[in-house]
Formats: sequence, C-alpha cells, structure tokens
Amino acid sequence: MSNLLSDDMYELDLLKLEMTEAQADVAVARTTVTTTRSESDAKEQNITKLKLLLEGTKNKYQKALDEARVRYKAAAKAALADAAISATTSQPITPVNPASVQPTITPPISEMKISDPDKFSGR
Repeated sequence: MSNLLSDDMYELDLLKLEMTEAQADVAVARTTVTTTRSESDAKEQNITKLKLLLEGTKNKYQKALDEARVRYKAAAKAALADAAISATTSQPITPVNPASVQPTITPPISEMKISDPDKFSGR
C-alpha cells in the first residue's frame, strides 16, 4: 500500500481500526452466554446489527481505498507532467572540460608551537 498518499493512508488506517473494533464487537456478542429464550433472541438481534455495522465498515473501507487509488494516480500523473515540463524548459547541462579545471593548491602545513603552561600555585 505504499502507492497511496499519506493522508489517505492515515484515513485507511483509521477505517481498519474501526473494522477491527467491529469484528471484536461481533466476537464478544457471539461468546456471551444466554440462559433464557428472550436473552437468546436479543443476542441474535444484537449480532445481526453488529454484522450489518461490520459490513458497512468494510464497504466504507473499500470505497475509501478505491478513491485513494484514484487520487494517487492523478497525483502521479500530475507529477510526471510537471517533471516533463520542467525538463523541457530547463537549461541543458554542458559538460566541463577536465583540462580547463584548475587544481586547488594547498598551503604547506607549519608546526604550531605552544608553550608549556605555568604551574598552578593553588592560591
């Protein structure tokens, strides 16, 4: 998924998190223990509602992913067009003749003389 814009990747990560939470809610609802018929019916209704929420989240994620791919392709196409325009308008690079380049001259290194420090008297 490296071929997506960073803003879209952030949005898709949030949708993935939302989808994971919805899956966890469905799993928790399935594992709850019921003892009476009315509790069992309420549990099934809750599971159905959570499954619909999960499917909606999956659809939202897929739609966002498709839109992100379209935006990335448009941005890549625009970047290529900008690069082509700048390549045609920029000055051509002229090669440098190595014989015309002057070598740099470094001065000789001289010895630096540092005198010994005076003894510290402690006062």
